[in-house]
Amino acid sequence: MEYKYRQEKDRFTLKYDSELLGEINYSYEGNDLNLLRVFVPHNHRGKGIADKITKWVLDFAQSNGLKIIPTCPYISHTFLIRNTDYKDIIVK
Repeated sequence: MEYKYRQEKDRFTLKYDSELLGEINYSYEGNDLNLLRVFVPHNHRGKGIADKITKWVLDFAQSNGLKIIPTCPYISHTFLIRNTDYKDIIVK
């Protein structure tokens, strides 16, 4: 059993074995990643899954030279306030 992060056509997913733990829906706006929504199923909420997948996606953006547009309220109003290391990749 292992955690698997995966980038798909319009979302990043986190699975444990084949079970979906969370996902972030995105679109490209030019060369920028517009992070639209974080979703964690009810039975996995409160376990830090949203933080884990958001950190992975932002690390992915940093390592690939991408900027992000934090449209998702969780990312813009919660995650980025607690994690200021990502200021340099945020599109204002």
